[in-house]
Amino acid sequence: MKVPPVLDSEVLRLKLLQEFNILDTLPEKDFDDITRLASRICDTPISLVSLLDANRQWFKSKVGLDVPETPRDIAFCAHAIHNPYEVMVVPDSTKDDRFCDNPLVTGEPNVVFYAGVPLVTEDGYPLGTLCVIDRQPKELNEDQRIALKALGNQVMNLIELRYRRTKLEQINKQLEQYTVAHDLKSPLAGITALISLLKEDDRLSGEPDLMEYMELLDGASTHLAGMIGAILEEARRTSRERQPEVTDVDLMVRRTISLLYPPPRISISIKDSLPVINTAKIKLLQVFQNLLSNAIKYNDKPKGIIEVGYEDMGDYYQFYVKDNGPGIPAEDQERIFRLFETTANKSGKDSSTGIGLGVLQRIVTEQGGKIWVVSQQGTGSCFYFLWRK
Repeated sequence: MKVPPVLDSEVLRLKLLQEFNILDTLPEKDFDDITRLASRICDTPISLVSLLDANRQWFKSKVGLDVPETPRDIAFCAHAIHNPYEVMVVPDSTKDDRFCDNPLVTGEPNVVFYAGVPLVTEDGYPLGTLCVIDRQPKELNEDQRIALKALGNQVMNLIELRYRRTKLEQINKQLEQYTVAHDLKSPLAGITALISLLKEDDRLSGEPDLMEYMELLDGASTHLAGMIGAILEEARRTSRERQPEVTDVDLMVRRTISLLYPPPRISISIKDSLPVINTAKIKLLQVFQNLLSNAIKYNDKPKGIIEVGYEDMGDYYQFYVKDNGPGIPAEDQERIFRLFETTANKSGKDSSTGIGLGVLQRIVTEQGGKIWVVSQQGTGSCFYFLWRK
């Protein structure tokens, strides 16, 4: 038996696998559907989605096999990932020097035939394989090879989609937490000031019960102010600790568009290939996600058209998201960036997201830039923002 060597890129590969946060997760129907389909197409009793960490191969999905994992040093898949863009086929492992005395061959599950297509990230790192297994010698025809490779691509798409959804949920949760906490400060300050005035009112000095209630309210407001302060400080600390990242803006925007699932009537184009920059990636993602989501959600045209582009302005990039939607009345184009401000279109529906645009203005300003809109009612809007290099 030959133990496969680790890849030259193993450290980065393992780091990326951990970032996807998929190891040891529960079964998911979408993955199981693909493994069942692979088993049916290739006419094999066993099919697996196998992910390789430092010491084991763990099965995200499995058909025809009960064990959740096996050691990495006996894994066929550990050989397959060395050629990340090829389907590795072992017609008869009992006649293959690499596997003939492998415990998976000589014992359960008695792997004789194996075919595996590596699951490769967009950066070229193989995380594992989609593989099919039989207990007797076998070959795949050309159509089966093509189908297995296509199914492997779909598994990788699911892994990346799952990862992006998780990240977006985390971003939205943090953003909502910060916004709610920040906007509770002003009304709470008013309540605290009112309590102080009531406590000093001579007319209440002879009402011990009322004074006791005032003290309770004072204590409760002080406690709430402390909680809000803690939330804001945590959000600020997290923001401060986040280091700039090399960001492929074009790839980020394309992924965001795919995650938003625009309806068929809406066409989204990227005018020029967007730049690669070193920046606060999560914050830039928040801006694009919000602007694109609004452009899709509020587009009222039978054929919606959205365009994303940019211009190099020296110390800044000027990005834009342009649409042919309902547009924004001239008198509303400044106030929509205030928190809780919305405008209404003719149908009575909100044509802005209120909190969203207010938050975007704060994010862009924190990065040393600015955001504004050029819009004509009934024709469409173009949101521009400057982002410091």
